[in-house]
Amino acid sequence: MRTFGLHRSTGTAISTASTAPATRARGRIAVLVATGAAVTTSLSFVLGIGGPARVTTHDAKGSARTAVSTTADTSPVFTSDYSGGHLFTADPDGGYWTVNWVGAVSAQDGAPTFGSPVTSGIKVSKPVVAMAATSDGQGYWLVGSDGGVFTYGDAKFYGSTGSIHLNQPIVGMAATPDGAGYWLVAADGGVFTFGDAQFYGSTGSIHLNQPIVGMAATPDDAGYWLIASDGGIFTFGDAKFSGSLADAGGSVLGAVVDPATPGYTLVQSTGSASVFPSGQVIPAAQVIPSGPGSSFTTEPTVATVQPDAASVTDDCQPQSTPSATADTALTSTFATKYGPGWLGGDGSYSTALPNGNEAFDFSDTLIGTAQANGESTLAGMVHNSELVGPLSDMTTDIGGTTSAPQILIPDTITPADQWEVGGTDVENGEQLIFLNEFGADGGAKLLFDGHSGIAVMSIPADGVPALTGVVPVPTDPDTEWGNAVMQSGGYNYIYGADINLSLDKFYGMKVARVPLGQSLDTAAWRYWNGSAWVVGESNAVPVFSVTVLTGVAPQPSGNGYVAVSIPGWSGGDTTVDLSYACAPSGPWTAPKAVYTIPQVTEYPGEFAYTPTFHPELSNQGGLVVSYNVNSVATLNILKQDVHLYQPRFIQVQIGS
Repeated sequence: MRTFGLHRSTGTAISTASTAPATRARGRIAVLVATGAAVTTSLSFVLGIGGPARVTTHDAKGSARTAVSTTADTSPVFTSDYSGGHLFTADPDGGYWTVNWVGAVSAQDGAPTFGSPVTSGIKVSKPVVAMAATSDGQGYWLVGSDGGVFTYGDAKFYGSTGSIHLNQPIVGMAATPDGAGYWLVAADGGVFTFGDAQFYGSTGSIHLNQPIVGMAATPDDAGYWLIASDGGIFTFGDAKFSGSLADAGGSVLGAVVDPATPGYTLVQSTGSASVFPSGQVIPAAQVIPSGPGSSFTTEPTVATVQPDAASVTDDCQPQSTPSATADTALTSTFATKYGPGWLGGDGSYSTALPNGNEAFDFSDTLIGTAQANGESTLAGMVHNSELVGPLSDMTTDIGGTTSAPQILIPDTITPADQWEVGGTDVENGEQLIFLNEFGADGGAKLLFDGHSGIAVMSIPADGVPALTGVVPVPTDPDTEWGNAVMQSGGYNYIYGADINLSLDKFYGMKVARVPLGQSLDTAAWRYWNGSAWVVGESNAVPVFSVTVLTGVAPQPSGNGYVAVSIPGWSGGDTTVDLSYACAPSGPWTAPKAVYTIPQVTEYPGEFAYTPTFHPELSNQGGLVVSYNVNSVATLNILKQDVHLYQPRFIQVQIGS
């Protein structure tokens, strides 16, 4: 047992009307980025002279306004001044809109507001993954990962894939210049046309080396490019092939199309950009058009935040005090598990699976049968397990059988040790479970044994996920990667607690990020060194944090990030606390209590630990948090009442 350490349900197409405000002077339009839960960041930008600007966004819980800073070693690094888990699209009359994955739209720099699912009181059933503006800037479309389309202002509804079974999720959207149609593109390159958008071909039936991350239409809309995450280019209609980065071994964030010049520019995760057909490599900061007909110009540098407590301001803290209440319905879901099978466990990390099931992952797990009063007959305790299925009827996922249970993810590196689970998510159709290895210190205490990994689980259409292998994660002797995992801004952020267990000393949280869909490629990971994202786990520095952060998520308002913890780096205190930051890299504010844990205050010997977020179960404006409870007494206490060893849930409401 370790004491320290979002989803989606069918998009419905709707249409709302709004009175359009007077047209404003056309201003500078920035290139904006969006990404998908299973694909790399992609951006596509089309700017006609005196005409519309269109930004195709892609499957994501977040995106970032693109800007580039330069570190001391001159390596360009992507940073962001608006990285609060949003998708963006440009207003051709100036300004831009942001939308988060639950459908909250915000207007920036004078762009008008026409409505959103949130203001209409609609809970989106699949995350919003893309946004596109109409040609006159008087409306916009939103699209979910299932292809459900929402229309606002003068945007018209021409159809959706919301009721169609998709092989892969929708990852992007592009509108035609006259606003009378649009394309949707899926991760496998399947293209869906609506209105006057024409179909010129797709990669839906082609085996791809890497997933499609976006599309860009040609200036005359007689063709389009599809861009893969490895920089591969697929052309259709009158789109011309001018070169690619498919053999360069890098990661492409997207494509920029300027109608004033031929070809396209591919922006890479290294911060450079390659122009085709010339193949010239330029700083990524110079690929942003500054207005109709303009050439490339330099984007201002965005300042980074140092990991210093004094750097934290109130800008990203909620203006009203958050509140929390016990979620008895979710808690009772686990309290009614009497076996045979799962009875209780540590951890309680979760994710939604693409087959419609929910997966909860646990470390040490009780297997057996129990009575309603909690008294149990144990078949054994395994070091990790899953519960999989609809919340009302989840199935135990372990090795062996419920009568002869075995570990779900055995440790083949050091068989005498064990894998403890961390965050979990789904990428490229597989479930990923972050792991850390622990072994006994010669007594009853478990110590981190210097290995981290990612378990890869295949996901069948029916049944439970199956282990296909464990990918090692680079780490140092003290850093446990995967205490928290968050998707935002086109990246997967992985948090690692830097703890010397032999000295009982917590140094802080290290942070890594990797483009979405590439978490298994540890060579693509970049680490926060206090001022920039750099190569090499050895260059990661602890970010200021009072406690071990076991859950991190974008704030529902879209203004920064929130982390959850329990006081004391090893847990065991009496409250669930929240901390705030303006960037995923921190620094984090001092934790503030949001909930007093009744089990700890009422029953001597009980302690709580490992709180974490469950964004896929969360409602609009709030977040679901779970925490675990245990007793300092022996296993016999748990056999007498297995309910003690089951997760508790609370609903946390965070103001704007």
